[in-house]
Amino acid sequence: MKRHGLRLQIDAAGVAGLLSRHVYSTPGVFVREFLQNAADAIAYRAVSDGMAPRRIDVRLTKAAGRKPAQVTFTDSGAGMTPDEISSFLSTAGKSSKIQKTDSPDYIGVFGIGVLSGFLVSDSIEFKTRKTDGCGYVWTMRKDGSCRIGPAEIKEVGSSVTLKCKKGAEEFFSENTLRSLLRLYGNILPYPIRFSAGGSMPVQINEVAPPWLTPGISDAGEIMAYGENYFSERFMGYIPLRSETGGVEGVAYILNRRATPGSQGNHRIYLRNILLTERGEGLLPGWAFFLRAVVNVHNLVPALSREDFCDDGLLKKTRAELGKCIKDYFAGLARDNSPLMDDFLAEHLIGLKLVALENEEILRAFMDYFPFETSLGTFSFREIKEVSRTIRYVNKIDEFRQLAPVFGAGGQMIVNAGYAYDAEMMSMLSFYNPSMRIERFDAGDVLPAMRELPAGEREIYAALLRAASEYLAHRECRVEIRKFRPVELPVL
Repeated sequence: MKRHGLRLQIDAAGVAGLLSRHVYSTPGVFVREFLQNAADAIAYRAVSDGMAPRRIDVRLTKAAGRKPAQVTFTDSGAGMTPDEISSFLSTAGKSSKIQKTDSPDYIGVFGIGVLSGFLVSDSIEFKTRKTDGCGYVWTMRKDGSCRIGPAEIKEVGSSVTLKCKKGAEEFFSENTLRSLLRLYGNILPYPIRFSAGGSMPVQINEVAPPWLTPGISDAGEIMAYGENYFSERFMGYIPLRSETGGVEGVAYILNRRATPGSQGNHRIYLRNILLTERGEGLLPGWAFFLRAVVNVHNLVPALSREDFCDDGLLKKTRAELGKCIKDYFAGLARDNSPLMDDFLAEHLIGLKLVALENEEILRAFMDYFPFETSLGTFSFREIKEVSRTIRYVNKIDEFRQLAPVFGAGGQMIVNAGYAYDAEMMSMLSFYNPSMRIERFDAGDVLPAMRELPAGEREIYAALLRAASEYLAHRECRVEIRKFRPVELPVL
């Protein structure tokens, strides 16, 4: 067998520094990259051989004497030929997956994943065998030198071995590796078996958690999963789905107040591999009260594969997920669910604040907001049903003065003196000119009172004359009206 001597025209150590500073957020992402490559290889083999085994084995060999610890990722995937190795592993930026992006089983599109090994190792050893029975080994060192040669390999598939470099010991510890494998590969549809120091392999991923099928999974299981992962209690959950982005999952409703604009804490998978625990760009920016866990199939990952490309596909997906959320709360309001009251009790102020800068949210949630009125407390939707013209005052003291008068007469006036209420009323009248919303001034209260009949006016004629004469120099006009409640002595 001819030996292939290659020289990759890059400084692998420099590439590792570049990746760690500008692409990857932590050296631990090498686990994600190698799991991803293994999953891709398994999916590719399954296209032509539906009965092929599907598994990923990760073996940790602990340090002994002068020998450093090493970790090996082995998959039962398609394997590679020498030409594929030369073309895809020895060329920075090129990937076998670029030609296969039409397949829904392929995650990555950039050929830098294998180079992530240099974040924790000074060398990468890749062994592979295709179904033709020939095995090969490809090695690359930190100076960029590469070699390909024949190797005795029993089973079809590939394995990658990394030796711990100085300073990377943390990522070759049993606890850290186990945690990273579970973090990134927990819902991969193939079992991930992990062994350390010669111990028996143990499967560490769940494969199919209940939130992946919210329409058929038990609600209690879905809630328990979220509360266990996020380590907090939730009010409930919202099923999320987007045809455009190929999104399935749930969003949990926080049982505590959150600040609009705060960083999200989500779990976003891309084709069963964890992409990010932030994911602000996937959910609408106004959904600050949610914690989501979703699996995405159709969106394009950014270079770091820790976010999505901000393109038209992402925008449409975000809009569809926003509709899921708004439809859910519309259903709660329609059914008079107590959960709606609990939700508003915690998140009303935050929603109002967001609504001031977001017409979409103002229109979507305004009807649910409660307001104090002279006839009691009502949602804005109920206020619109009661009164064709919505009159409001923007000071609490004014409302307290006027509410007894209006209430006794069966008329409605709205207290918009609390935070953001008056501003929202003003915005609504601007966005909906046909909706009659008027700011009421205490000086306009006279029309709300009844005039005295002629017979009664004669009784108070002398009083009116005296008052008018006394106040004439103050340019005041005196009128008398009837109003309730009778215990209100003067206005």
